[in-house]
Amino acid sequence: MNRFYSIVIALTIVGISLSFVTFGPATEKGLRIGEKVTNEKCVPNAGKYAFVNFWAAYNAESREENVRFSEVIKRFEACSNNKGESIKSVSISMDAYESIFEEIVKKDRLSFSDVYREAGGFDSQLAKDFKLGNQFGNFLIDAQGRLVAKDITPDEFERMLNE
Repeated sequence: MNRFYSIVIALTIVGISLSFVTFGPATEKGLRIGEKVTNEKCVPNAGKYAFVNFWAAYNAESREENVRFSEVIKRFEACSNNKGESIKSVSISMDAYESIFEEIVKKDRLSFSDVYREAGGFDSQLAKDFKLGNQFGNFLIDAQGRLVAKDITPDEFERMLNE
């Protein structure tokens, strides 16, 4: 019995030690900051920024963030209309069913410039263009079509817009 416990302790120590070791270069998933965005639907108009957010009705966290981003955009546009500033905002649902998508958009009263449903979900070309894998995310794209921020919170987004 003592030998069994010794083996378990030794394997635990080895397992913990190996958890600190990396086996090869760490790769970042998704688009990298500075990378060019090629999807026409999401590239900003001349002189503007674009904010692109991926979400789904079946994912409560992504849906809640989508609503919060919509509220930030609504406040920004209300304040910036006098200054002529604007941002292209794109909300992309990864929901498979159009009826669910339409109901959620009405219920959440989204105020994005464009709201789309990507019927192909994470297997779609759009998901591949943004290198989503199977993860929701958001992207801030500059006037040259380059990624300047990704996976930001609504609070971070609001701070960026205010700057």
